[in-house]
Amino acid sequence: MPKDKPTHEDMATEDMTTEFVELVKQFALSDDFLSDNSVWPKRLQEIATFLPKELTSDLVARMRIVAHEQFADMEAFSRIHGLTKAEEKLLISLAAGLSVPAHSKKLGISVNTGRVHMQRILDKTAASGQLDLIKMLHKG
Repeated sequence: MPKDKPTHEDMATEDMTTEFVELVKQFALSDDFLSDNSVWPKRLQEIATFLPKELTSDLVARMRIVAHEQFADMEAFSRIHGLTKAEEKLLISLAAGLSVPAHSKKLGISVNTGRVHMQRILDKTAASGQLDLIKMLHKG
């Protein structure tokens, strides 16, 4: 028997589940959670498919609000200082407590590339170092 075409509701549920997983990744405190061989993203996808649609929708809405509050300042900071997307990703990682080598490993770039991004951020922001950069970020 041929598979039925997915309905609009099925597609919306799948989109919500995917967004749920992506939002949870933003709040991940562990590099291991985000690694390519981590079982967590797939497990979260499975969990989200079993949650009632209303609960998944509510969780996503709440996480969007928190993510916006948490990351909006970084976006504004990046825009004000002319940071590239790659530099902004590093900034987000630093604010989450990752080191440049951990960030580089997470993104699959060389540590040297990560260090170049770090130096460019410091140059563009006139920060004296990573601690000064994080202080600047939190002051707005």
